[in-house]
Amino acid sequence: MNAYSSLDSSATLNQQIARGKQGAVIDQKTNTITYSGGSINLVALASPHGQPNMTWEIDGLVNPTIIVPSSANVQVTLVNTDWGYMHGFEVTSTAPPYGRMAMMSVNSDFLLMPLPERTTKSLTTAHYYTRSGQLHLSVGTYHYLCPVPGHAIQGMYGTLKVV
Repeated sequence: MNAYSSLDSSATLNQQIARGKQGAVIDQKTNTITYSGGSINLVALASPHGQPNMTWEIDGLVNPTIIVPSSANVQVTLVNTDWGYMHGFEVTSTAPPYGRMAMMSVNSDFLLMPLPERTTKSLTTAHYYTRSGQLHLSVGTYHYLCPVPGHAIQGMYGTLKVV
C-alpha cells in the first residue's frame, strides 16, 4: 500500500501544480492535456474549491482527457482538496457509465487508495493529504475515476490515453 503525506499550505500545493504542468499542452477548447517528455508528474486534484463537486481538476481543466506517451515515466499525485469527503484515484480499462460501487465493477490497472479530506474549510490554513504512485500502462484507452462509493456515478471520472 502506498503511504500518504500532506502539503502544508495552498502555496505548496500551487508549486506542486506548476511542476505538473511542465511539458503539458493544455487545450481548453477540447478539454485535453497532452504530455510529452520522458518524465511526467500528473497532479490530480479531487473536488477542488471553485469547481463542480465530485470532479477532478488536472492542470486547470475539469475531468480532462489526458494523453501520455507510452515511453514516459508517469508519476501520479492525488491531492485531496475536498474538505468533506475522502477520495482515491483509480485507472481502469472499464468504460463509463459507472454504478454507485464503481470499484466493485471495474478491473483496476492502477490504484491510489482513498485519502482523508483536507483538514479545514479555510484554504489558507488547510493541510492537503497526498498520495503518489508510478503509472505503467500499455498503449490504449483507459479511464480514471474516484473509487469511493457514489463518486464516479456523480461524474468523478475522465479519459486517459496512452499513445
